[in-house]
Amino acid sequence: MGDWNWTTFLTFIAGAGILSGIINFGLITIRDYWSKRQSTLESAYLSASRLACILEAFTLRCGQVIAEAEADNIQGREPTPLIPSFPVYPSDLDWKALGPDLTEQALALANFHLAVLNEADYAQVYEADSMVMADMCSVLGAEAWKLARDVRRSWKLQENQRYKVEGEWLLQVAMGIEVKRSSFRIIGGDKPLTVQK
Repeated sequence: MGDWNWTTFLTFIAGAGILSGIINFGLITIRDYWSKRQSTLESAYLSASRLACILEAFTLRCGQVIAEAEADNIQGREPTPLIPSFPVYPSDLDWKALGPDLTEQALALANFHLAVLNEADYAQVYEADSMVMADMCSVLGAEAWKLARDVRRSWKLQENQRYKVEGEWLLQVAMGIEVKRSSFRIIGGDKPLTVQK
């Protein structure tokens, strides 16, 4: 093993210190990366959940407009449906974490809402069709529901059966299929809910 002297001893200590420093730096870097990644995933998950709930609430408002217009029509009154205002997305939504596809679809839906408003206003004024607003509302509500469904599936969020029923009904109405709202119902007791047509 040779002679141990102060030079050998200090060289050994310095080498061990440098190696220890490198290992500590590596471990701290890995811990910080993992912590930041977890924080980003939590932020994205929360943003996805918020976005899905906002879109589902808009879907319910669209469904309410259609139901009221149908009730007015059945009772012989002139329906005066109004397309609900599009929800304002919270400024703290983590769009980057949601991904470019979902972000683009969510922002495009707001533009689609403006296009639907313009088209519905034109049709109501120049074509004297009072039910066109309800028709446009069904298309808009169906698009909002499909996007909410996509967000929930992308982030593996649990689907709310009430919104699923409303969304399926709006899809049928948007496709021009005559279907009563009451034909879509939620079945279930203590078991998980299922949707029946």
